[in-house]
Amino acid sequence: MSDNYIGNYSPDEFTIVLSKGNFVHRITGYADGTFVSMERITPTSAPFQGVGDNSFGRVKRSKTAMNVAITLLQTSPSNSVLQQLQLADASTSDSTWVFNCSMKDMSGQTIASSNTAIIQAPPTATFGSEHTSREWHIYMFGSDLFIGGNMPLAPSEVAAVSAAGGSTPDRWKL
Repeated sequence: MSDNYIGNYSPDEFTIVLSKGNFVHRITGYADGTFVSMERITPTSAPFQGVGDNSFGRVKRSKTAMNVAITLLQTSPSNSVLQQLQLADASTSDSTWVFNCSMKDMSGQTIASSNTAIIQAPPTATFGSEHTSREWHIYMFGSDLFIGGNMPLAPSEVAAVSAAGGSTPDRWKL
């Protein structure tokens, strides 16, 4: 890789969009520090080792459910939208308000999405003499996830991605 190339990440270019029919909302008002955390609930592979006979293996799972935590400023207008979405879902006994959720690092290659997401519960609300934040938890029943970097790839890295069955858009090639 070139010694003088610098990767770039811009938190201002991380987007989360929720949608359902005529409802579309782009989350705004992220808190300082870590404002989004994505975690797969079930590992793709769970290794194991047998007892006494030196056998090894793994359990492979295709479950793609994910927990997402979004931390917003107390003053974020998205708090009101998320609260209303959560209330709308809680008021029905069906899946009327199960929504689409798309997250993308526009300055990088990371993207996550699901067309079956819910808000688990309202956030804990704290009040004090200083500004606080609200942490919303979204559950994505099935998700597509690609964790990518924020720097173009050298030819050897593009070849490695290709050998593993992937592709690299031209924008991310040196």
